[in-house]
Amino acid sequence: MDRIRNTLRYIALSYKINFTGGARLLVWMVLLILPSVLEIINSRVYSGLIDSFAGLTAGTAVRSCFLWLTLVIVVRGAYSLLTKTKYIVFDRFARESDRKMSLYTVKRVSELEQISFDSSSRFSQIKDAIKTELSLWSLNWQMIIILSSLITIVGSAVIISAYSFFIVLIAALSAVLIVIIGIRLSGLDVESRKKLSKDDHTVGYYDKLFSDSSYAKELKLFSAYEKLIDRWREAYMGRYKLSMGFERKKQKLVMLQGFIEAAAVASASFFIARAAWIGRITIGDFYLYTANFSMLCAALGEISDAVKDLLSLSENYNHFESFTESTSHGERKGAELSLPEKCDIRFDHVSFSYENEPVLKDISFELKNGESIALIGRNGSGKSTLIKLLCGLYTPDSGEIYINDKPYSQYSKSDLYKLFGVVYQDFNKFKLSVRENLSAQRPEAAYDDAELLKVYKNSGLDTERLRNGLDTMLGRDYDP
Repeated sequence: MDRIRNTLRYIALSYKINFTGGARLLVWMVLLILPSVLEIINSRVYSGLIDSFAGLTAGTAVRSCFLWLTLVIVVRGAYSLLTKTKYIVFDRFARESDRKMSLYTVKRVSELEQISFDSSSRFSQIKDAIKTELSLWSLNWQMIIILSSLITIVGSAVIISAYSFFIVLIAALSAVLIVIIGIRLSGLDVESRKKLSKDDHTVGYYDKLFSDSSYAKELKLFSAYEKLIDRWREAYMGRYKLSMGFERKKQKLVMLQGFIEAAAVASASFFIARAAWIGRITIGDFYLYTANFSMLCAALGEISDAVKDLLSLSENYNHFESFTESTSHGERKGAELSLPEKCDIRFDHVSFSYENEPVLKDISFELKNGESIALIGRNGSGKSTLIKLLCGLYTPDSGEIYINDKPYSQYSKSDLYKLFGVVYQDFNKFKLSVRENLSAQRPEAAYDDAELLKVYKNSGLDTERLRNGLDTMLGRDYDP
């Protein structure tokens, strides 16, 4: 039930993002329904054409054959036109929906607590959650397959039941078995992703080591290539063996699906062929019933695959949503914090625990404007943690931090970020232009060249090294 509930949540999100207007939903429904209906009509028209040609020897008018042939051309042409239109329109929907979903996921990730990125116990979880592919179009496409296949199933079942309801029962029985197997395949997909997650991280790390230019000099200087290649091979083979175990299970289930579908088609074809042989139905009816039974079975197989993929996609969505919901803080609202010319800071009995391990306990001190202090302590003693608390990246378990005698919890985090300039030991620069790096916290100053150059020079850097002035890129990622 949880998987079904998660799937419905994902579908609801897709509907909310994609179908902001009734016109788009109408276009989506028309292009979804008409091709399936035309495919069923096409089988009936072909049946009439076959009977009219077969009846030529019995005196059927050539005019009847010409009429059926014209209908075949019209129906096939309409089906081809609608199908091409469907893919063009749906491709446009796909690009737009995935763009919106990307913005949605980036926004959710931006709201994660900093502790989620720093926590060792959540490290794997956050990597899995962020890298999860959440394609709304993949979800939409599975829904399209399911709905269009349902239309095909209903239409084909109505046509076949006019001859024999027993054949419809054969199809229904095979459908139940195929869908059950599909759900089991989906479960194996989820289980394999969970068990392969750690190995994926290990192999991914070694892949990054060998492909990222920033590691090249260390790999050479420490002669680490051979040792790390051996470790990569060991990790890769471990993952490969575990992956192949799951693949063998899936292959057996897929083969069972194929056997059930083949047995159903063979059984139905035998009964229909026997009826045509003894003259109970015409050769056109034989084509009509066999073609519709084949379409029905193909639609059932497509539904089974779509249900499997849909459940897997919803599992990805649930993984992302569950993690981000449990660790997001959103934007803390508060009083506007104008950047003061003078700033006094006071820690008042501040305590903080990291993964249930106390790091700072009952810390109190005061830093007056203009003072310079040095925090001295061993690795892991809490120096960086104290700075992260001051900047608003972490929240104290107890106690309060004051800025000019006002509790900093009263101010929004975005304002606190603007107040402090911090360079951590694991500092990362944005591989953007100098202009964009300098104005990251003040976008309105991006084109105030005089101010930006003043800041640049005050930092002790030489402007002559800027090949393209403030538009010089920091990094080679954008080099042609």
